[in-house]
Amino acid sequence: MINVCEFIKRHFKNILIVVGGYGPSLYPEIITNNCIDILIKGEGEVPFKIICDNYFKKNIKNFDNIPGVITSKNNQKKDFYFVSDLDYLPYPVRKYIDGNNFAANVILTSRGCVYKCKFCAVNKFYKSCIPPWRTRNINEVVKELMFLKKRRPNIKYFEIFDDEFMINGSRVKDFFTKVSKINSLKNMRYSFAARANDIVNNKEILSEYKYLINEVFCGIESFNSDFLENLGKLYNGKQMVEYNIKAINILEKNKINFKCGFINPARPKTAEYLEEHLPIKIRDRFINWQNLIINLGKFTNHEIPYNAIEGDFAENKNNIYLRFEKVMKYYEKNIFAVISDLHKQGNNLSVYFENFFIYTMKYVKTADDKYYKLATNSFNKLLK
Repeated sequence: MINVCEFIKRHFKNILIVVGGYGPSLYPEIITNNCIDILIKGEGEVPFKIICDNYFKKNIKNFDNIPGVITSKNNQKKDFYFVSDLDYLPYPVRKYIDGNNFAANVILTSRGCVYKCKFCAVNKFYKSCIPPWRTRNINEVVKELMFLKKRRPNIKYFEIFDDEFMINGSRVKDFFTKVSKINSLKNMRYSFAARANDIVNNKEILSEYKYLINEVFCGIESFNSDFLENLGKLYNGKQMVEYNIKAINILEKNKINFKCGFINPARPKTAEYLEEHLPIKIRDRFINWQNLIINLGKFTNHEIPYNAIEGDFAENKNNIYLRFEKVMKYYEKNIFAVISDLHKQGNNLSVYFENFFIYTMKYVKTADDKYYKLATNSFNKLLK
């Protein structure tokens, strides 16, 4: 972001540059960069409108008295600004993003979260907000959905972009009950994020309205209890491993499409540790091995085109061992070079692929051990 601001300021010196969002709000000291004129700490809709009105309509160049606004002249310790009533905000002006189907179909029904995960920017951003989780009236949400459907009658699904949609089960039931009774919305599908414990606690709602659900994203993070505890990923002081397993089983039982988020350890430890962190019987259900091959090369100079592997993966789509053999087949001559390139770039994918190798060292062996030995040797080089 700083690089972009520096580029703009270098070429357009008189442009007023305003930054905001999670990063600037949590690290307001970036205002000391000469390329940034104003930083909005917290939610930006109201402060940004005041800035624009002052600057363009009133020719006022002093912004220090605007809530949540930090400049190089005022105190960086200014309080976060949060909208007191989410229903007060107008609908986003989506006509500028109509070409982006995903962005044009996104809607928010709430902001914030009640949980305290240490790794999550949402928790840090909203911790001074009272309450930390605020909701819109479901009737207002339904009105906006109807408005969007009328604007774009051909859309098939909506993305509910709440940080955690299922915190309040009765609210979720109210939502699905209402959209299921409206002609323009009852055949739509809805995607959203939900924590494992909320999936378990609201399994009856998911079962009843599964026909309305397009996809659920669940941040599993790990199946290692110590790792989860270090992340602050708990529920009422209880470990989340059991909830993680139950949540996956509930979604699969109801044939609901879902994706899971995982957090890899900062550096790989042992195959045994990683097996507990993400067991192989679960791992293979969530790793897209085809994309793994492509992405492994995409960030380096060793890219493999999709069509080069499409046939192999179609032929061996149900065999984890043969699929890994294909991975090694395409990278056997330069696998170490690929990961070294990722390291040099400071690319986080390098850690992912290191873990990938330690997973495979324990569980994947071909008939002649050729690729197993290659993975082992490459990983040992990395540790040096």
